[in-house]
Amino acid sequence: MQRSAETAVRGAIVELGGGFTVLRRPRAIVDVIGGLRYLGANGTLDASFELPGGGTRGAHTSQSADIVNGFAGVHGRIAMTQDGRWYVPFYPDAGTGSSKVTWQAMTGVGYVMKWADVSLAYRYLAFHGSNDQLMQTVRMSGPSLGATVRF
Repeated sequence: MQRSAETAVRGAIVELGGGFTVLRRPRAIVDVIGGLRYLGANGTLDASFELPGGGTRGAHTSQSADIVNGFAGVHGRIAMTQDGRWYVPFYPDAGTGSSKVTWQAMTGVGYVMKWADVSLAYRYLAFHGSNDQLMQTVRMSGPSLGATVRF
């Protein structure tokens, strides 16, 4: 008979990439991008069991995964106002490598000030692996607040 069990997954994501501008107009900017995305994860399971006749027995297991994928996509903004101060940022990408596919998408609203750009966006990031990987499917999403400061 099981007494207790606890699982945990910890991880880190690092992206490294670059790009170049393919379209620069007064109301729109589009960059083509590419790079590498790394997901390092560690999963653990701790359990405690009651033994027949009394007593308990503990069990612990852990597994790590290092997933590296190449990706390509676009990044840019479209002005919502004539003066270009309010804009819609966008960023879709997709890739593959250690996982079958990884992709992310981001969009929101931004404002250009004299010294900085500020944006509030929603981001979705997914990794889809194979059945034999520790991380078969990882999805992360949520709001993102960003600022680009000009010197």
